[in-house]
Amino acid sequence: MSSCDCVDGDLLVIKAIFFFFFSGAACIHPYIAVYMKHQGLLPSQIGVIKSAGNFMSVIIKPLLGSIADKTGRPKIVAVLTVTIASVLHFSMLFIPPVPASPTSTEATSQQRHLAEAEKSGTEHTQSWFSLTFWLFFWIIFLSHGVQWSSVSQVEAATYQIIKKNQRGEFGRQRVFGAVGFSLVAFLSGVAMDTFTTQKSQNPGNRTSPATDTPGNEPNYSVAFYMFLTFMVLSITCLLAVKDWSTEPSIGFIKSMGRLLSQVHLLIVLFVVILLGACDGAGDTYLLLHLKNLGASQTVLGTYLLVKNASEIPVYIVAGWVIRKLGHVAAIGVYT
Repeated sequence: MSSCDCVDGDLLVIKAIFFFFFSGAACIHPYIAVYMKHQGLLPSQIGVIKSAGNFMSVIIKPLLGSIADKTGRPKIVAVLTVTIASVLHFSMLFIPPVPASPTSTEATSQQRHLAEAEKSGTEHTQSWFSLTFWLFFWIIFLSHGVQWSSVSQVEAATYQIIKKNQRGEFGRQRVFGAVGFSLVAFLSGVAMDTFTTQKSQNPGNRTSPATDTPGNEPNYSVAFYMFLTFMVLSITCLLAVKDWSTEPSIGFIKSMGRLLSQVHLLIVLFVVILLGACDGAGDTYLLLHLKNLGASQTVLGTYLLVKNASEIPVYIVAGWVIRKLGHVAAIGVYT
């Protein structure tokens, strides 16, 4: 199979979809934990929200895939999922911060109480019932799996186009997503530091990083508008790509039961769970730790650039490695 796909119109559209989608995701997804802390949520609350979103993703992705198979309209399903999830994610810009205490004396007292509560292992429960927490919870719970399920649909389309046209490699299409994510994650961090806003009273009386000084507060709205722009471009490209067919579905429950009855797939699932746990903890709390150390959004963006740019050469040579070693050995090498 020829790997030259630079003039293939179908694959050019696929490359554009991957680039714009992951560029949009890079604007806010890596910074969601930092943004939630900025709005006054505790690290424990952020962990609960992120875990709920990932749990829902496990359920909703195969379910939406089954719907795409049943209806025979995977393109429409992908467009609708990206549109709905983009609207939900953009709405997080308008979530109000956790209300601050009315007086500085009370604020100082509450901060002391929070510090003592953390040391004693007890939870400060007031903000668990705040509007801010529950808005973040339900938006991420509903939108996380919906948005990323569209990636699975586009990946399926990519494989079918490659198989039909007998040219190209999957990794050389998906690499454009890695390029977009690493580059725009950095640019988003720079933009948030460049277009700063006047610092207001600290929401929820949380202590702020050293960089959050008056007149130098990151402007998260810039990242949200960048996200919206890239998602509109991604949806436009999705509408432009040719519709792709799907194999007949045997039903969601039956297909899941068949998969889970195979021992070797259960082993793969266990490994994926372990890798996901490590990746999820790092993505959620490492940026929070960097912010606590006083890192600016530009520093966070630089970290994301270096981390995700390492995927680029891997995607480029992935096809060659798989042909030489096989899928199982390749997974072991990359792991």
